Amino acid sequence: MKRILICLMVLLMVSLSGLAVAAEAKKTSKLNYEVQEIESFTGYVKTKKAGARLNLREHPQFGARVLKKLDPGTELKVVGVWKKFYKVEVDGLTGFVQSRYVSTYYPLATTPLHTYYPAMRELAEPVIVSISPARKGGFVNMRTGPSRSEPVAKYLYENQVLLLLAVDRVWVKVQVPETEQVGYVMRHFVNGL
Repeated sequence: MKRILICLMVLLMVSLSGLAVAAEAKKTSKLNYEVQEIESFTGYVKTKKAGARLNLREHPQFGARVLKKLDPGTELKVVGVWKKFYKVEVDGLTGFVQSRYVSTYYPLATTPLHTYYPAMRELAEPVIVSISPARKGGFVNMRTGPSRSEPVAKYLYENQVLLLLAVDRVWVKVQVPETEQVGYVMRHFVNGL
């Protein structure tokens, strides 16, 4: 009887160890991914809701361990791509974020309205944007400074192409490519912001 019990115990232990090995293999197989290395570029965290934070994950999986929560506007160095994830470097950490929450320009739309920026944030490189006046066929005032009390430097018309140089919550600093004239426009007149 003892021999039978010992044999059953040995069989049970072998079965359990086999299950553990299979479970570990299944877990490891989920982590098989090959990141495509790319020429790095600077990106910024953007989120759907003001104040929401983006998870920096250990692996490119939704259930992977969260290394850090990133605030909107956090600057990232994007170094690779795997499916819907970017491999990024930020604050000395390397991890993965969903690519749809990374923008190449500073994301004004996710800036909480209570946030005040004492100075405009300069962009690393100018971004091409266009103007969309409130009324069709209308114009937008480009001012000499970021205030409605500043003098009008130029009138900008619908779909006029500009270079975006800097941003804050209310104003953008732009340059007219043809004349290299620089001025300020309220951000809600700029397409895509």
